[in-house]
Amino acid sequence: MMNSNASETAGSTERSPSPGILATVYFILFAVGMIYTISGTAGASYPTPYDPVQKAQAYYQQYHSIIQVHALFLFWSALPLGIFTAFFTNRLSNRGIHRGGLNIATFGGYGAAILLALSGLCSWILSQPVITDAPGTTRALQLLAFVTGGTGYVALSGLLLSGLSVTAGLARLLPRWLMWSGLVIAAISVLSMLNIVFPGTSILLPIGRFLGMIWMIIAGFKLKRK
Repeated sequence: MMNSNASETAGSTERSPSPGILATVYFILFAVGMIYTISGTAGASYPTPYDPVQKAQAYYQQYHSIIQVHALFLFWSALPLGIFTAFFTNRLSNRGIHRGGLNIATFGGYGAAILLALSGLCSWILSQPVITDAPGTTRALQLLAFVTGGTGYVALSGLLLSGLSVTAGLARLLPRWLMWSGLVIAAISVLSMLNIVFPGTSILLPIGRFLGMIWMIIAGFKLKRK
């Protein structure tokens, strides 16, 4: 009976979609939204919280329909990220791996997906013209969209990467170079949180975001099935 259950569990694991596919879908959805925004606004500079609020008001009012589409893709991209977390961690737990790193990865992955979805919803609210009439409301929502989809998301995705890297790496389910590169990217991602005190460290946000996406894709396909 125990062997039968083990075989069924192994079989269901083998039939489950590769986490690499989910990570790729996540990357594509995020990239499509970003490319659409850049092309639709003719490359107009996206306002940051460090720019005058008047620039943000003008941008969101002029390109409100484009921001709505971007918000939709941003929200959509959060869904495969959460599913990626579930499938990757499930692959590890089905192999009898229950280290603390697995809990860290689960917390980081689900948290990052929730914050990314929240950022998309905040961006949609900013696309409503009446909202951006008031400078204070515009700045508050802009900061919330930034801190959730930027600072918070990247930091929590760093926990996802660190947990997966250590857990799968020590179990020899990922190559050593992938384990160590994941830990380096995770450190960059977590350190990007410093931008809330030192704005100059904001450069770490895109580095952690895009390197993290690439790592997830590679790790998802490299994860050993047996």
